[in-house]
This record gives sequence, C-alpha cells and structure tokens, in this order.
Amino acid sequence: MTQQSQIQDYLQTQALKLNADDVAIAFAATQAVLQHAQAHIDDAIIAYPTLPETWRTQMILLKRLFMAMDSVYSRHAVQTVAAYGWLPETAQLQRLVQMGAPIEDTLPLNAHTVWQHLPCRTAQSGWANVADNVVNWLDLGELQGEHNRRAHTQISLPICGENGTVYGVLHLEHSAMLPENALADWVGFILAILPIVRELCPQNQDNNDDEN
Repeated sequence: MTQQSQIQDYLQTQALKLNADDVAIAFAATQAVLQHAQAHIDDAIIAYPTLPETWRTQMILLKRLFMAMDSVYSRHAVQTVAAYGWLPETAQLQRLVQMGAPIEDTLPLNAHTVWQHLPCRTAQSGWANVADNVVNWLDLGELQGEHNRRAHTQISLPICGENGTVYGVLHLEHSAMLPENALADWVGFILAILPIVRELCPQNQDNNDDEN
C-alpha cells in the first residue's frame, strides 16, 4: 500500500474529513524526525513506575516516539496528548509517551472502562471517537465519570493497520476543538509512528500489514 493510499484509507475508514495533502506533509515530517532526530533525553522523562519491563529495554524507540510527538506538539500544543499501546495479554492500554497535563498511565479495557475513557472505546472498536463537547457527551450518557470534565474536547484515534488491527490509541484533550490542520498533523503522526508502535505492541491477530 502506498503512502497516499494508506492516508486515504485511514481518513475514509475513520470518517475524518481532512485534507489528505496536509496529512501527507505531516506524515513525511514525522518520518524525518523518527529517522534523523538526535537528542539526549533522560530516561526519567520517558519512564514511569508502571512502564512494562519489555518497554524499558526499548528506550531508544520510546525516545524516538517522544521526539516525534514533540515535533507536532511544538506546532499544535494541546492540553494533553498521549500515545497508548494496546497490550492484549494484560487487557489494558499502557502509555507510551505523553505531553501536557498528566493523564492515566494505564487503562484497563473492559465493559466498564469503555464508557469511562474514550481511548478504551477506540481500542475496542477500532473507530475514532471525537467528543467536541465533553459536557454534552456526559449529559447524553455517551461518557461517564467526572474526570472527563478536565477538558472541553477529547479525541481518540486508533493506531491501526490496514486490516483493522489496533496497536494503540492516540488521545488528545484540549480546551477547544482542534482546527482541521492540527488534527491532520496528528493523523500524519499516527500513520508515521505505526511501525514503531506495532513493534512495541505486536498483536496475535497480525495479518502482515504492508504499510510503507
């Protein structure tokens, strides 16, 4: 699958009406950071108490993810952004990297948490969840839990392969709905980091995705 086809497939599958060219530019920019960026990042910035031991041996990959996230965050700062990896063996989402206000490190995935946390719903369904007004979602019963009031807007996007296999979730929280160009940059980020997230979170149902 070509890069352009990958972008079009993701946008169509997730019903995201974004400019594909903007996503492609962000995709290329994130790839450049992943391939060439060099910076000394202290392990303590990446590590946290519940970080899986297997990931502690992959700090180079986590630091590359952190630098790539920082490159987008520097252009489109949000209240919180976190990339989670999906770990089926423990039935939970585990934070890979994060910027902004603190957020949950670990999210168990079960029938209860899919109503409490949008990243859990996205991981379970493989579909994007865009809550442009969290209060309205709470009033309608589409979300539950007072912790969700910490942000006006929440966006959870799957980090997934072309066959629908979910490897993780990118979760964004902010005081207002993101403009389209900012969301396009975060989608480009998702598509570019997919190979690394897939390496860190291999899934049993993999069917040899062919993303470039």
